[in-house]
Amino acid sequence: MAKADGGLALVRLVERQDSLWDGGAPLWLNPLPDAAGLVPAFAGFAQRLDHARQQGIPFGEWFVPEKPVPAAIVTMSKGKERAQFLLSMAAAAVAPGGLLALVGETRLGIRSATQLFAELGLEAGKLAHGGHGALWAATVNKPVLAPVFPEGWESVFDGPAGLRLCALPGVFASGRLDDATAILLGTLESAGPLDGRKVLDFGCGCGVITAFAVQGGASVTAVDVDALALAATKRTLALNGLEATVLASDGLSDVTGSFDLILSNPPFHDGASVDLGVAERFFADAKQRLKRGGRLRIVANRFLPYREPIERAFGAVVTVYEDTRFQVLEAVNAVPARRP
Repeated sequence: MAKADGGLALVRLVERQDSLWDGGAPLWLNPLPDAAGLVPAFAGFAQRLDHARQQGIPFGEWFVPEKPVPAAIVTMSKGKERAQFLLSMAAAAVAPGGLLALVGETRLGIRSATQLFAELGLEAGKLAHGGHGALWAATVNKPVLAPVFPEGWESVFDGPAGLRLCALPGVFASGRLDDATAILLGTLESAGPLDGRKVLDFGCGCGVITAFAVQGGASVTAVDVDALALAATKRTLALNGLEATVLASDGLSDVTGSFDLILSNPPFHDGASVDLGVAERFFADAKQRLKRGGRLRIVANRFLPYREPIERAFGAVVTVYEDTRFQVLEAVNAVPARRP
């Protein structure tokens, strides 16, 4: 079954549970894309900008309803830390006696539902299964207090060049500096001095590339589609007394102006699966956002097929670094950037 079909099947699991709608419209955190129009009315909230726009629901990192909700639904996220974060937020929003539900695919870890609920002091049961996934729920018999955001959820770890980095649940490279980003940063000396240059950090994650470039004297714009990544980047900057523009953007669609350097550890793959359509659009848009002579420099696993789409966008690509696991690729914009 295709992923899209699996998502629709999970929506059907939720739709059939009358108990979730008995008390009125529930809150759904990160609702499945197919949910709008296929289930009864719900109050949605998304942590991804593209999903929020597609469904016409609020976007952000943390949500507190004006009053307790009769039920809340959470879509299982990849990674237990983000799932626990979302469940805690949802549980705190549910009125005593209301239902808290978790729906998700087996491949994303829905089998750990009982453990995730137990960490909140709740006993969950399986309401339904199908579509390579399941729906679990528990009754919230007493108020659940979630840790304060962000202080109750963040941890701080050491980064390069004496930087302190903020980790938040489910944000890439939270808790340690990943090898690929470390390699990318190690190549920047060959890209020329950062001081005085305009730099775009695409897919900023915990903000390590942004903080490193600002520390080097660059004027940086950090972008990500994930609200928690943006929050982590802001905290990283604050921890180090640094400043940058931190912007929510679906790809580069919300970015304006032109840049001397675009840096990225592109978030276009899930394991060995690559969304080449998204990658193609990013490389084409990156060319339009670079000044004449500006550079795109990315790091990626060697098996990821980024060279050809970069060549199609820029005409040429150079391998700056490679080893048995990673490669750093660079392309130069040879024509003036298009300005808004």
